[in-house]
Amino acid sequence: MQEYKFDEFKIYQYRWKEVDANSFLVVSNRKALLFDVIEDDELFDTLTNLDEITVILTHSHFDHIYGLNQLRRLNTNIVVY
Repeated sequence: MQEYKFDEFKIYQYRWKEVDANSFLVVSNRKALLFDVIEDDELFDTLTNLDEITVILTHSHFDHIYGLNQLRRLNTNIVVY
C-alpha cells in the first residue's frame, strides 16, 4: 500500500499483484471514496473502520469488481456507481 497525505484527506493505493490491478481510496473524516474494489486484505481492514463508503467502478472487468461482494459483507453502508 502506498499512502499520500494531504491537509484534509489521505489517498491510499492498494495493488493486487497477481493480476496487476489497483484500488485507490480517498479518506476524510471517516468517509471514503473508493475507485474499484480489488482483492486485498489490507484494503478490507481499512474499510471496516469507516462510516460511509462510496465506490466508483471504472469498468466491469473482474479485477476491478472482484472484492465488491466481500466489501458488502464487511460494511453495508456503501453506495456503488
